[in-house]
Amino acid sequence: MKRTLSVLVLIIVAAFAAQAQITFNVNDLINLKRVGDPQVSPDGKWVAYSIRRCR
Repeated sequence: MKRTLSVLVLIIVAAFAAQAQITFNVNDLINLKRVGDPQVSPDGKWVAYSIRRCR
């Protein structure tokens, strides 16, 4: 019963997601943040990185 309900909910959510028409344009691409220059700490527990915006 739970499996059938889960599958039904998944199908309904997928149907709504298919109808949503989200566009990705050039301005969205320009506003993305870029991650770069990763540096791992000596003990290997942490990573430091820079975030930049191409504007």
